[in-house]
Amino acid sequence: MTQELNIRKGKLTLGSEFVTIDDKNDQRSYRYLMYTAPIWVLFGVLGIYNEGGIFSFFTSVYIFIIVIHTILFFVYLRMSKESHIAVDDIASMKLRNRLGNRFVDIKFHNGKLRRVVGVKAVVSEIQTYIDANFPA
Repeated sequence: MTQELNIRKGKLTLGSEFVTIDDKNDQRSYRYLMYTAPIWVLFGVLGIYNEGGIFSFFTSVYIFIIVIHTILFFVYLRMSKESHIAVDDIASMKLRNRLGNRFVDIKFHNGKLRRVVGVKAVVSEIQTYIDANFPA
């Protein structure tokens, strides 16, 4: 039996053998970060190079830009954007709440993570599915 749920900007289909996620906005933001983070790191390196070796306020801003975008880049590399997931590939599925936002974290056996955001309206259905298919 499959259950199709409408999330904030897409659909989440929960089945007995697969989970299908259709959230184009999240995939677009993932691609945006993966392309812009190296550009910001390059901007920071060029900014430090153009300072002429003098440590100033702007040098510390450039270092901050480099560090933040490097961390974001490597965090996003560990995340998956698969849209059709077999239940056998899922190690755990948890419903989480941070800063008032509800989301589902799907952890794979290979260590990657798939995050589904905007599930506040369908929390009870997702929790029922998690309890039935992924007992703790």
